[in-house]
Amino acid sequence: MKKNKTKKLLKILPFITFTPFLIAAAKTKPDDSTYKNDIETVKIISKATPDPITTTSSTTPTSKKHQSTASSETTYPAAITSVSSETPEEVEISQADEPIESQLVTEEEKSTSNENHSNNNSQTSQQPKTIYMNQLAIPYENGGQAAGQSIIDSNSNIASTWGGAEIQNGSDGLSTHFIAHNPGIFATLFQLSLGSEIKITDTSNEAKSYFVETIFIVDDTGRNVDTGEDHWNLITGSGNGEAVILQTCIDDATNLIVFAR
Repeated sequence: MKKNKTKKLLKILPFITFTPFLIAAAKTKPDDSTYKNDIETVKIISKATPDPITTTSSTTPTSKKHQSTASSETTYPAAITSVSSETPEEVEISQADEPIESQLVTEEEKSTSNENHSNNNSQTSQQPKTIYMNQLAIPYENGGQAAGQSIIDSNSNIASTWGGAEIQNGSDGLSTHFIAHNPGIFATLFQLSLGSEIKITDTSNEAKSYFVETIFIVDDTGRNVDTGEDHWNLITGSGNGEAVILQTCIDDATNLIVFAR
C-alpha cells in the first residue's frame, strides 16, 4: 500500500515542481498586440535612424574637408609669419624713402631759419650808434668838432665824431673821424692790426663793416712822426671815400691813428 502511494507521488512531483515556472512564464509572455506594437516602434525608429554606413559615407567628405582645413590652418600661421617678416621691410623702405625727402626739406628750412634767426639776432643784438671791434661794443655820439671833445671828456667810455662827416652814415660815401680817450674806451685800438674788422651802426641801426688799411702815429698837428708827412686832411677830411678814422692819444704830444675802409 505504501509502495503504490509512493509511485503516485513520484508521478505528480515533476508537475508540481515545474508548475510555478510555467505560471510565471505565462504571466510574463507578452500578448500579440504588445508584441506587434513593439515591432512597429522598432520599424519607426529604424526608419528615423540613418543607416550607419550611409551616415559615415556622407560625413566622411566633411570630415576630410575639415581635416584639410585643419591641415591648411596648421600651415597658415607659417604663411602669416612669412608675410609679417616681409611686410615690415616694405613699410620700413617706404618710411625710409619719404623721411629722406622731408628731411632734405627740413634741412633747407632749417638753414633758412638759421639764416633768418642769425639776421634777426644781429639786428636785435646790435645797437644804433655803436662801434664794434675786438669783441667790444663802444657807444658813440655824433658830436662833431663843436661838441665831440666835451663828450669824450665827460665820459671816457664813450666815443664821438669830430672831423670828416659829422654824422656817421655807412652809405653816404664820406669819411668820418672818431675820437675817444686812452686810458679809456679807445685803449683797444692798440690791439688792432691790418685787416681787423670794425663794424659801426648809424642812428637807424644800419651796420657797415670797415677793415683796417693802415696804422700810424702823428703829432698834434697831424704830421707823421716817422715820415714827417702831413696827414691832417686824411684824418679830419670827409673826402676820402667811405671810410672811418679812429684816433686816441698815446701821450700829451702824440696820437695813434687807425684808418679803415
